[in-house]
Amino acid sequence: MSTETKLVEKEPKILTPIHKSLVAVFRKLRSHPKLARHMKRKLPLVNVFEIDSHGTKCVIVYIKSYILAAMKKIVPLLRIEVEKNLGKQVYFIGYRRIIPKPAKRTAAAKVHRPFRRTVTGVHQSMLEDLVYPSEIMGRRTLYRPNSSKLIKIFL
Repeated sequence: MSTETKLVEKEPKILTPIHKSLVAVFRKLRSHPKLARHMKRKLPLVNVFEIDSHGTKCVIVYIKSYILAAMKKIVPLLRIEVEKNLGKQVYFIGYRRIIPKPAKRTAAAKVHRPFRRTVTGVHQSMLEDLVYPSEIMGRRTLYRPNSSKLIKIFL
């Protein structure tokens, strides 16, 4: 049994270099005094992306949403430690499923679709995960004449 399988619940078919480096960082953090207790159990990493935004590289780590909710207290500390080791900005986002809107006149139309599984609900939850240590106090949506949409967030 490799160390990667101890740290990650389900290994992806192809391990990318950023995924391997993230697993190495998690291996280091197992000895961190404040994080050791939480790093003992497996982290179900769903996916890891590296994005280049305006010359700044950032890493987006998708974790199962119920695990992220249980780890909310240590996410800011975990994020700081991972950023130190990787040298890039790191964001932990809960992986949520979007259920499509049911078609009219079908049996599926009678099944209740919870708001947290709609496109809007999932996107709002992702935004809350991105700005986690702070809270979203208000939102303003500006619809432009060229049919684009600008969302202003007040923290």
